[in-house]
Amino acid sequence: MSSSSSCAKPEFRAGQIVSGFEVVKKLGSGGFGAVYHVKKNGMEMALKTEFIDEEEDETLKNEVHMLRLMQWSPAFCRLYTAKRLTWNSQPVNIMVMTLCNRPLSRLRRMMPDRHFTKSTAARLSVQLLEALRDLHISGIIHRDVKGSNCGWHAPTRRILLFDLGFSRKYLELNPENSKMRHRVARKDPGFMGTSKYCSVYAHDELDQGRRDDLWAWLYSTVEFFLGTLPWTNEEKSILVSNMKKRVGKKLFFKCPREIALMYEHIRQLKFDSSPDYQMMLDLYKQMYSRLDIDESDPFDFEEGSEFYEQHFRHKTDSEIEMESELATSDELASTNFSKEIVTMGSKSETSEEENKLGRLAAGFNRAINRLISF
Repeated sequence: MSSSSSCAKPEFRAGQIVSGFEVVKKLGSGGFGAVYHVKKNGMEMALKTEFIDEEEDETLKNEVHMLRLMQWSPAFCRLYTAKRLTWNSQPVNIMVMTLCNRPLSRLRRMMPDRHFTKSTAARLSVQLLEALRDLHISGIIHRDVKGSNCGWHAPTRRILLFDLGFSRKYLELNPENSKMRHRVARKDPGFMGTSKYCSVYAHDELDQGRRDDLWAWLYSTVEFFLGTLPWTNEEKSILVSNMKKRVGKKLFFKCPREIALMYEHIRQLKFDSSPDYQMMLDLYKQMYSRLDIDESDPFDFEEGSEFYEQHFRHKTDSEIEMESELATSDELASTNFSKEIVTMGSKSETSEEENKLGRLAAGFNRAINRLISF
């Protein structure tokens, strides 16, 4: 399955009230739904929608459940509500969460050479690695890590990892001793992710583990630093896979040398290996010291940076064009919403195994730097 798949999407317009939230404007749409800027009681939030197709999995329902498990981590959106309601006589899933600013992929493309400075690239890469660490120690893998699935949250000065619709639990409850264990690799699970960033194992349609998220993180990190990947313009997945298998350490020649050391660690990981997150974070501390990177420095896209006034202060032409198209759209949405009939991800819907995993995640919140060994 590709993240570019598409299905019918509910359409709302500015001023409509959706389950108590006033629609401000449409922010965009993806393969499985649309995202809107909404507000309620003075708070501004993001509302994500998904039509329910009986023949397809409900990715938003899965995303809600995974996001509930990640509410302890500062690297993920706050989940305010998640419901099923009726729109034009059709059931639709919605979730309301933290409103982010621009995604990292757009911020990178707005830079003069389409890549961040070393200071910004390094700090963003660390934040994304911390998000994956939190996700993994909660027993979940993302399976579609990339810059466009990370949003900048200005109030906290950090990125938030979202779009958990493809996420999967890699832990399961062992019925023999009631402890958590790593799942056994499935045979022929199919493709999941984005060809540009996924691991060669994902290309080969092997079951994914924590290592696969880290491969996608590594490729995203290179793009942060360099602005491109050798296979950026290649459309055929098999050719992209072949290029990834051949490139080796040459991919990191123009990156800080610590990145190549992280590559050596990641390339040795097996399907069920536990990555050494702390070792990689320590390498970043070494990089910070060597390159004189200060956490308090403004990011490239923040006010005070040398790029802000010219490249980030105002909306881009594409952003203006997109807002214009959305504002003049002829598609009108119905304002007749029925009462909410289902609360997704409620306690009654979760199994004992899921509750066990939820308690496990909460426990890790109290000991964030302690990693599980499997």
